[in-house]
Amino acid sequence: MRLIRLLLLALQTLPVVQGTSMPQHATAMPINQLADLAHAAYEKSMEDLQTRSVRVRLGRRQYNSCTRDNIKVRREWGSLTKTERSAYISAIQCLQAKPAFTPESLAPGAKTRFDDCRDAHQPDASRSLHGKLPHLASPYWGWSKIAQTSMESSPIFDGSDTSMSGNGSPIPNQGEIFLTGVHGSPGLYLPPGPGGGCVTSGPFQNMIVNLGPVNLPLAGGTTIVNNDSLAYNPRCLKRDLTTSIVQEFANASSILYLIMQHNEINDFQMHLQGTPDKGDLGVHGGGHYAICGDPGRDASVSPGDPAFYLHHAMVDQIRELVSTLPGPFCYVYL
Repeated sequence: MRLIRLLLLALQTLPVVQGTSMPQHATAMPINQLADLAHAAYEKSMEDLQTRSVRVRLGRRQYNSCTRDNIKVRREWGSLTKTERSAYISAIQCLQAKPAFTPESLAPGAKTRFDDCRDAHQPDASRSLHGKLPHLASPYWGWSKIAQTSMESSPIFDGSDTSMSGNGSPIPNQGEIFLTGVHGSPGLYLPPGPGGGCVTSGPFQNMIVNLGPVNLPLAGGTTIVNNDSLAYNPRCLKRDLTTSIVQEFANASSILYLIMQHNEINDFQMHLQGTPDKGDLGVHGGGHYAICGDPGRDASVSPGDPAFYLHHAMVDQIRELVSTLPGPFCYVYL
């Protein structure tokens, strides 16, 4: 435990550059710092389990069975074997093939079990799902790795059979995407990517999106607004993978700056989520808008893109790194 504390203290004394886009040759130090922090958090979690202190701190009966032997490990998508990736993809496709739990009277657009996962965030619809959605160790998307290379070269988005599918078909001469500010404040313009159309490769190239849009910013500066978020609206899955966005807002320096320099929870949350009116998407928004497309660019229905869950597993990892405790559902990150 002493070595882990010393490592954490050492990391806190190192310079951390506030989240800015960095050239590839300049990212080695932040990448290594982030890896050291993740390793320290993992070791601390496993040591806590050995001494049973985690079970005492969690305090809830259903979590007291968490041990070193049964704890689930969340891994970065690129570190999974192709067999493991294929199994995860097959599980999503299984959900997409099964009928929804959500009653049609509550969510007419929820046609599949996969749509239920999106509806779980809706107060009325979620009541029918209680006790039916398991807690599993989903893999995560390491934003900082893609920030060193590109979205399309990542094993998550390379369009192979073991990816979460690739980019959308190219739409030439797209304009910028405009995100409105809050209470009349200035908004934020984002560059378009090389895609924008229906996804053309990988396991989800023929996927149908059933729900939304709700509030979908479009290339060119317009926005589609729809107040009926649960209506049935079948369409293709679209993406506009934009590497420059993840490089600017979700690189290793941005993640480290968030974790190491924001000790007050409201301040931490603000920098995690971002403030578009101040020109900042945060690491959370950086991942969302790097995927872009439909439903990825629409916050209310973005869980309709299968890559959403890898993205949010990374958001979870950041919160775990802050607490250096395994989550209440008995998993750690590696």
